[in-house]
Amino acid sequence: MSNKIFCNILDMKGESTAHLSGVKKVFLSFSDSQSDLTQFAYGCLIPGESIATHLHASMEEFFYFVKGKGVYTVGDEQIPVKSGTFVRILPKKPHMLKNIGEINLEFVYFGIEVD
Repeated sequence: MSNKIFCNILDMKGESTAHLSGVKKVFLSFSDSQSDLTQFAYGCLIPGESIATHLHASMEEFFYFVKGKGVYTVGDEQIPVKSGTFVRILPKKPHMLKNIGEINLEFVYFGIEVD
């Protein structure tokens, strides 16, 4: 476990997501915490970019959108997202995110292991 208690997003290096789309800056990961947190991060998709449909067997995810316009497909439901939208993804629920706007889709998210 690290002793990280402060960071500034402007000083953080972006990295590719596990889904190989978009960029993320990870504030905390599982190795930084004694909790069931998998990661707490800032994400960004450029216009037209998407994260392919996937699911997490034992992780619940939470997203808060701060900029841009997109569509979050969760199961069979299409959820329009924009600044101020919050989306919760339950474990084992297929989901896919796409930027449908003309600017970057930016969001803050975290995951928690539930099993």
